[in-house]
Amino acid sequence: MSQERLPRFLKFSWGMGATGTTSMLYLINLFLIYFLVRHVGLSAALAGGLLAVTRVYDAVINPLIGAASDRTESRFGRRKPWMLAGAILAPIGCIAIFNPPAALEGNALTAYVFAALLLYLTAYSLFAIPFIALGTELSDDYRERASVMAYRTFFVYVSGLVIASGAPALVAMLGKDRAAYATMSWAAAAVVAVAMLWPVVFTGQARVVTPRNRPLPFAVWWRTAFTNLPYILILLSKLTLQLGTAFAGAASLFFMTYVLGRGESALALFGSVGSVVGLATVPIWNRILQHVERKPFFTWLLAVNFLGYLSWWLAMPDEPTALFVLRAIVMGAAGSGAVLVSTAMITDAIEYDRLTTGQRREGVFLGGFELVQTTSFVIGPLVVGFVLSGAGLVPGQVSAAEQPPEAIAMIRNAMATIPAVTCVVGMFLLMFYRLTAQRLADLRADGAVAPESP
Repeated sequence: MSQERLPRFLKFSWGMGATGTTSMLYLINLFLIYFLVRHVGLSAALAGGLLAVTRVYDAVINPLIGAASDRTESRFGRRKPWMLAGAILAPIGCIAIFNPPAALEGNALTAYVFAALLLYLTAYSLFAIPFIALGTELSDDYRERASVMAYRTFFVYVSGLVIASGAPALVAMLGKDRAAYATMSWAAAAVVAVAMLWPVVFTGQARVVTPRNRPLPFAVWWRTAFTNLPYILILLSKLTLQLGTAFAGAASLFFMTYVLGRGESALALFGSVGSVVGLATVPIWNRILQHVERKPFFTWLLAVNFLGYLSWWLAMPDEPTALFVLRAIVMGAAGSGAVLVSTAMITDAIEYDRLTTGQRREGVFLGGFELVQTTSFVIGPLVVGFVLSGAGLVPGQVSAAEQPPEAIAMIRNAMATIPAVTCVVGMFLLMFYRLTAQRLADLRADGAVAPESP
């Protein structure tokens, strides 16, 4: 079977945008609750409550942004005007969220944090939804889509190296105080700005897709979009993977500080090793995906992640560094593969929609995808914030000995048990997924609905 080949620079330039979007997710997931509780002085419950309200906001704007980008007409295509707006606002949001004015307190402080969150998430959605939609439009070839998503996965792990590892290392070097987080946010904003502007400027070779089929009636359009069973199943499976990552991420600084007694330095080590391994294994996973079915491969990777999460229950302050690093290697490799295959499966479900309805509505489907991404990375901190508050976590810069045993136990559960359970749920959902490479090939051959020409 012949395979379309896109220019490598085009795939590289598009994929770089994932460093920007993933960096923003890491900032809110790994650092925000910890920063607001330990350095700003908000209670964990209040910080989590602010994040909860933003889920309603995201649920409204994400589908609207996706649908609007599907219908946009410009000389630069459907996606880039939206991406540019997000790329401009995102660095401002990164700085605002970690720099609340020291003079603010009480309701004024709460209002500032909430407004900064809304700016941050709006900027993220404006860029992320049309960005990933642009990636799905680069090729209609089954194998080349996996290659395109491999570039995205590579830059996801670049973000892990720069933000998940580099940011805590920078904070530790600068003194681990509130000012250190403020300085870190400026550095992160620069990374986000470059990573988001790059695909806006350097993807000129991307084909411009213009929908030519007459849109379906509004009610039918939405119904057919969200009764796409392969899409719903892989979206929910992706949600379980993201939730596991998000819960562990939200608990990680608490875990490294109060359970292992190692603080930001341990998170930097784990993030750097996992990210380097994730980067190194992307080409391996991409090659494997050219020859195997995606569903069993994803199931196997979820099983490895399940074991990795459970292993945190065995972690102790005197754990050998070699064992700590081994866990990072295994979870970095399995995480990289899971991110790649799940994203490739999302693009398959979008092609299934195009083949069966004749519609090009990548933005709508990927609005749902990004809602899952941001929701999981916010639900993690949100739930962790509430349960730690309920368990009696003491805010402020206190030692592990000053934290109640219930809070320490809850930190362990958030780091190990909850993420492991989400992996099991994901494996169960995949049992019902039936979309295969052969099924897509049969639909193309049968011409259920003639695909549109770009």
